[in-house]
Order: sequence, then C-alpha cells, then structure tokens
Amino acid sequence: MQRFLIAYDISKNGIRGKVYRLLKKKAVSVQKSVFFFEGTNNELIKLEHRLSSLIENTDSLFVMPCCEACYARSRVYSKQQDNLIAV
Repeated sequence: MQRFLIAYDISKNGIRGKVYRLLKKKAVSVQKSVFFFEGTNNELIKLEHRLSSLIENTDSLFVMPCCEACYARSRVYSKQQDNLIAV
C-alpha cells in the first residue's frame, strides 16, 4: 500500500462536488479540498484517471506521495472535534 496526499482547486461548484464525492468514497478528508489516499499503484492510477476526466483546463489536481516516515510525522489540528482524524 502506498499513501498520497491529493488536493484540488476547482472553480465550478458542480465539478468540485463530483470530485469531492468521489474522493470522499476513496480517501480520507483532511480539509475541504485535501484528501489522504491509501492504496495500490493501480488503484491510484484508476482514481487519477477518473479525477482527471472530471476537471477542466482551468482546474488543478495535485497528487503527492507520502512516505512512511513522513506519514508517521504528520499532524492534523482542528478546533472542531468531528474533523479530527488519527494519523
């Protein structure tokens, strides 16, 4: 299993909603437009393909690998208890 941080910047509400709902099914929400994905390389490729088919030329999608050591050192801070995730 590999870990990736996925972030997006999408201007249209409809497209942004579709991307959000897809990522909500496949990854853990860290912030409104930032998700943490854990899966195989093939799963990531399929997800990237689905996401890239949704976005437009003015939108952006950022996928960054997260090594085991970096993941172990990661922190999440939130004032809202229901937004906290264990890392």
